[in-house]
Amino acid sequence: MSDSSDWTLQGHSIEGYRMLMQATVTCLSDPTLSDTALYDQAEQLLGVFDDPEFEAYNRPDWLAQSAIFYMRPDKRERFSAKHFFEAMYQTADEWKLDKGHRFVSAAVCACAELLSSNTTGPPADRLAQELSFLAFEIWFVDQFTHLNQTNPDYEAELSEDTKTKARSRLGIHDRCSADSICSPGSYARRLHMLHDGHG
Repeated sequence: MSDSSDWTLQGHSIEGYRMLMQATVTCLSDPTLSDTALYDQAEQLLGVFDDPEFEAYNRPDWLAQSAIFYMRPDKRERFSAKHFFEAMYQTADEWKLDKGHRFVSAAVCACAELLSSNTTGPPADRLAQELSFLAFEIWFVDQFTHLNQTNPDYEAELSEDTKTKARSRLGIHDRCSADSICSPGSYARRLHMLHDGHG
């Protein structure tokens, strides 16, 4: 474990995301960690969202202004970063994607690893902040884009700012369309690739 306390996903850092994926693959491939052990570690880390002090990360203020929840505030009250991670697990379970389930746990544990120093675990506030960013700014955007592109009755569009951030995060610098950046089913394909042993 190295002193990586300056690691962050904030600002859609390409280097930060690359480091996260490397650490995730390391956790994912660790033969000494059973699926259950990795899940238990991740669940313990996700418990940071149960602390009222970090409610702003669990339910960010922007949710109230989101078009998805503006007309259905009842749904917004039930939506949170922790519930999003739980939904990721549920999705993998329903598709019977064991490695997809493990991938979620590995990513959570990788966040903690990158935030930890040689002598201490991850600071609770930083952990909540980075896990919230991972859930909402990366994975939620990925799935929201999939919904937008595959449901013909769903008319929401991504802003140019969001598209620019997606291009930046993925290291794409030309003016390719959002369709080629976030193609339909990208998260589903990622889970299936993990399940098939290709990811």
